[in-house]
Amino acid sequence: MVQVEVTRREQLRVQMVSDIKQHALAQLAEGGPEALSLNAIARAMRVSGPALYRYFASREDLLGELAADGYDSLGEALEAAADGADVRDDGVRGARLRAVAAAYRGWVLAHPHLYRLMFASRYGSGLVAPDRVVPASRRPMIPVLTAVAELGGPTSGRSLPDALVAQLKDWQSRSWSSTAPPETALLAVTAWTRLHGLLGLEIEGVFVSMGVDAGALVDAEMDQIIASTSA
Repeated sequence: MVQVEVTRREQLRVQMVSDIKQHALAQLAEGGPEALSLNAIARAMRVSGPALYRYFASREDLLGELAADGYDSLGEALEAAADGADVRDDGVRGARLRAVAAAYRGWVLAHPHLYRLMFASRYGSGLVAPDRVVPASRRPMIPVLTAVAELGGPTSGRSLPDALVAQLKDWQSRSWSSTAPPETALLAVTAWTRLHGLLGLEIEGVFVSMGVDAGALVDAEMDQIIASTSA
C-alpha cells in the first residue's frame, strides 16, 4: 500500500513538472527567456506561486531545464535520422551527414524559440544548471561529428597549430569518444558550426530578405564538407 502511494505521488509530480514546462515553453515562444515568470505560470495553472518552487527552485533552474530538454529532443531527432540513413542509403557516400543536416534544420524550424534558448542565451551554455545542461548539450553534436568522421580525413593536408591540436584532443577525450585525428575532428566541428550559423540566420529571416533558399544552402555546405574528405 505504501509503495502504491509513493508511485502515485511520483506520477503526480511528473505530471506537474510536465505541465509547468508546457506553460513555460508557451511563454518562451511569446517573449523569449525574459518573458518567463513562475508567478504567471502559477496563475495559469491555478496554483499558488510558492507551490511551483517545490518543483523548480527558480526561473533560472526552469530555463536551464528547458534548454537541457531541447538538447535531448534535438539529439533524439538527429540520432533517428542517422540510424534511418543507415537503412535507406547504405553505401551512398555522405548520406548520413545529409540526413542528419536535414533533420537538424527540420527540428530548428519547428522549435526556433527553444533553439534560441539553447544557443543564444546563457541558459544553454552550462552557466545555469551545468550538471544537467552540459551533458545534454553534447548529445546533438555527436551525430553530426560522427557522420563527418566516418567520411575520412580532409584532403587538404595542411598542418594544424600545436595548441589547437591539443585543444581538440582534450575536447574529444571529454565530450566525444572518438579516436579520429585532430584534422578530422576539426572538419567535424566546422560542419557543425556551419549548420549552426546557417540555421541561426534562417530563423531570424535573413535568407528571406536575400531571396536565397536556406535549405539549398545547407545542402551545398554539406556537399562541400563531403567533397573535402578522402573517399
